Amino acid sequence: MLQEQEILVKPWEFVKVVDSNDIKEIWDAFWETMYVPDERLKIKILEELITYIALRLNDELYKMKIFISYQNSEITGVVMGMIHPTYSSYGRKCGTFGWLNARNFDSCKELIKSCERFVKENGLRKIRGNINFPKGLGGLGIQTYGFNEQMMYGVAFNSLNSRLIEFLEKLGYKKDSRYECIKITTSSRLESWDSGKIIDKNIRIGYLTLKEMRDRKEEFHDLIAKSFLGSLPFPDASGRYRLDEILNTYAKVPLSHYKIRHPDFNPKDYSKCKREGRFLKKTRYHRVHEFEEVWNTYDLEKVVTWAPLAFDKKTGEIVGAILSVPDLYEDMLGGALTRNNIDTIMVNKKYSGKRIYTNLNNIGELTCRLHGMTYYEGTTIFYNNPDAIKSVFPYGTNIRTHYVMQKRVKNKK
Repeated sequence: MLQEQEILVKPWEFVKVVDSNDIKEIWDAFWETMYVPDERLKIKILEELITYIALRLNDELYKMKIFISYQNSEITGVVMGMIHPTYSSYGRKCGTFGWLNARNFDSCKELIKSCERFVKENGLRKIRGNINFPKGLGGLGIQTYGFNEQMMYGVAFNSLNSRLIEFLEKLGYKKDSRYECIKITTSSRLESWDSGKIIDKNIRIGYLTLKEMRDRKEEFHDLIAKSFLGSLPFPDASGRYRLDEILNTYAKVPLSHYKIRHPDFNPKDYSKCKREGRFLKKTRYHRVHEFEEVWNTYDLEKVVTWAPLAFDKKTGEIVGAILSVPDLYEDMLGGALTRNNIDTIMVNKKYSGKRIYTNLNNIGELTCRLHGMTYYEGTTIFYNNPDAIKSVFPYGTNIRTHYVMQKRVKNKK
């Protein structure tokens, strides 16, 4: 059933906002207004987004509204309002808007007003956006830098000419969170991540199959709670939902992409890394024997090599993880997977100082190279997170910037 709100803009023209459950109408609204930098991907992205919307519009767990704006019977904008069951901001439940597309300020204003009313009706007083659920597809924030870069699965996109931030600021929103994407440029062949060449004697590096990862989800949730990253107040967190989304992403990867593309692969040779210094007369090599052990132990065509893990040798507990996801846009276009999105990094804070992060990075990169990966990007890194900045920024170049906007909404007196 459609609910219409007609807002007078001029005596001869008004903005009509429709709260729509009609999948065809929703498809048309996004098709008409959504900008996708690579036009070849537009229909693929929209198919995945519409599938997500159709599954959740009538799901009581997910409170979702799709608002569409019209002027003179023409579609001028669309937005997703959401009260996500696990989404929180700085530890508190929060409403969101996402996938906001608006061709003019008046349409943006009325779409956002509709989202604000929706949030208030559900007892919340804060709203943030763009939070583009599913986040694995749509990402976080409104892009302000890096428009010449190739699209990356899980990273938000919009036009260079977008005025959304300008429109939102006029409506009382403020830039609350800045996110950076970092192209990893100096980790090849272990030459720069020197602290990752030696593994603590109590730590074992390894992998799990997708089924094993699903079976041990509670351990991952426990790791999130104990992580040195998880101990910080994060502006945008989705908890269990995000882990499920990452695991579902792994399930979408065709089995053909797990094939080792180096038939002459020899673990003994592959673990060699240069050891250089000002006082060395010639280049020497150091072998990471623990990496050789991993490659000899696991079937690398069956485990999820995008997720290197650290285990406590005594307890078997998962104490560290890097959960990266392949750039599925490449697969959507019919190509091989060569690009890697480093999405989530977790280390149990009890195990800090044991070089777990750098070890996981090193073996993760080398193993993914066996499957054809040549490009690595750390995405949606919260700029005010000192641990992330210290860990990642020295090894890469900032290539994209996004901002999440926020506003506190009040009831009328």
